[in-house]
Amino acid sequence: HAGVAGHFALTAEVATIATTHADAKTGLLVRSGRDPTSPGLFFGLLGDGNLLLQVRGTDGRLTVVRRAADPVFLPCRIRLARHGKQFSAATSGDDRSWQPFADCTLDLNEQVRAGLAVASGAPGTMATAELRDPTLLVPEATGPMP
Repeated sequence: HAGVAGHFALTAEVATIATTHADAKTGLLVRSGRDPTSPGLFFGLLGDGNLLLQVRGTDGRLTVVRRAADPVFLPCRIRLARHGKQFSAATSGDDRSWQPFADCTLDLNEQVRAGLAVASGAPGTMATAELRDPTLLVPEATGPMP
């Protein structure tokens, strides 16, 4: 994970997913700190190939924003973009045309940790997946602050 402040877009190509359990996760993770229970969100694929956008609020509760009913075809690109408190999740087959998946509002710190995530979905079980070409895009400053 990398520290990033303000607006950004995190993308990666998902080539293979963790399939150790239906709740295994492969994708993008943004959270307010290094602690695994920090508020944040996950966007990616479950072990059954369905897309998921899930948030962990400041109260520690996990909430599913949206879970797709059908698996996606791999490889696919996924993107998680932040603009203030707004987060947008999208997918692409060609990295040029993006299909919106879900949006949510989450009040996170200005400085967050953003990166890739793979989890087995089963305690004590290791999982592997292949994510390619991760990219963290941050808008360039337009000049000095007034």
